[in-house]
Amino acid sequence: TNAGGDTQQNTENNTQADAELQPGELMTPTESFAGGDGTKENPYQISNAAEWYYFAYVMDSSNIKSEDEEYAVVFRDKYYVVTNDIVINDVSDFENWSTKAPKYDWNPIHGFEGHLDGQGHTITGFYASDLWGGDVTSAGIFHSLNVGGVVENLNMEKAMLVTTVSGSHAGVIAASVSEGEIRNCTVSGVVTGVGMNMG
Repeated sequence: TNAGGDTQQNTENNTQADAELQPGELMTPTESFAGGDGTKENPYQISNAAEWYYFAYVMDSSNIKSEDEEYAVVFRDKYYVVTNDIVINDVSDFENWSTKAPKYDWNPIHGFEGHLDGQGHTITGFYASDLWGGDVTSAGIFHSLNVGGVVENLNMEKAMLVTTVSGSHAGVIAASVSEGEIRNCTVSGVVTGVGMNMG
């Protein structure tokens, strides 16, 4: 199932993506969140774009914190809040992103089991293609929301997803939801490509 819940999406679905499309780069993340310890009472704070990319960085199981402790295991089920409006890419050429990626692309977060509260803030200029990641099967903030995963009160403006592989899943909030929840989120943007499930 692709992203649903209470999310309102204003998207345009095109049938093909440019086969020659090259991915953008991943923004260099910060080395920590703005604050918090990941508990419900004191969630990790995401205040800017570099911290937003740190959020993805710590979820990536290939980033090993030590010999026997993976970032993804430590951070996957924690609490997070967005504390400011965030701009990721300049949207002045937004209409061209389907054929020429903006500067910053995104590697979807797999298996999120935590809680992300946007607190009514807006993320503008989010772009994700299915050209990042080992399996190349999804585009969105999250590859999947697993049991216990919640995203709420988050607004996405001028967001674009591009899929290039038949059978890819795409959803701005989440490409798929497995017993997770999306609440009170809004999305405005474009989904384009050859994916099987889009929204």
